[in-house]
Amino acid sequence: MRSRTVTDDMDGRGVWYAYPPPLFGVPLYVRTDRHRKGVTFLDRVRESMVATTRGRKQKISHSPGAWTSGLFACCDDPSLCCTVCLCECNATGQLFQRTTGYGCLGVSVLLWTLFVVTQILGQASNALEQASAREDHENDGLILSWSIVGGLSGTLGLTTSIVGTYFVCVSRRRLRERDRIPPGPCGACDDCCVAYWCGLCSLVQMLRQESVDGGTYRACSATAV
Repeated sequence: MRSRTVTDDMDGRGVWYAYPPPLFGVPLYVRTDRHRKGVTFLDRVRESMVATTRGRKQKISHSPGAWTSGLFACCDDPSLCCTVCLCECNATGQLFQRTTGYGCLGVSVLLWTLFVVTQILGQASNALEQASAREDHENDGLILSWSIVGGLSGTLGLTTSIVGTYFVCVSRRRLRERDRIPPGPCGACDDCCVAYWCGLCSLVQMLRQESVDGGTYRACSATAV
């Protein structure tokens, strides 16, 4: 349906258009700028609807997100929970890869190395302690060796805990920022607290947030699927 010009504006700033057939016998008029003489009333309505739709999409995109599963709902998927428990180093590297785009192999190898060396030094420390206790007299060499190995084992254990917490914390923070999930009760320290005290539960929660379940999880894949 084409519009027809009724009259020019007296001050020369615009043009009035009428759109037949009139609604209920009353013509519908709208003024347009001279630079937009080709714009019709339907175009104006369409532009208004598009602007409203964009505004709604922007509001929706900026609305806070939410976790798809709770922190302590890891047992809802027993297969994924058990696999992550046995391969925690792999899961940490996989989530770091998914949230940062790199580092799966390096993170996994580093964590596994720290874990294995800590266990070996711990066993050696226990063996030296038992050997020292069986001696009839104090053996300064055994006591010194036990002290050194025990100290190294404890230091590496603490280092493993700190490094693992760091990688889980970074992955969790990146995932929250991407999905616009607000922090928990601890505020800015929430990611660090959850990663330290509830690391395994946090790994399962993040994998489920990435739509990974026990049936699709692959422990030897860089992206977990």
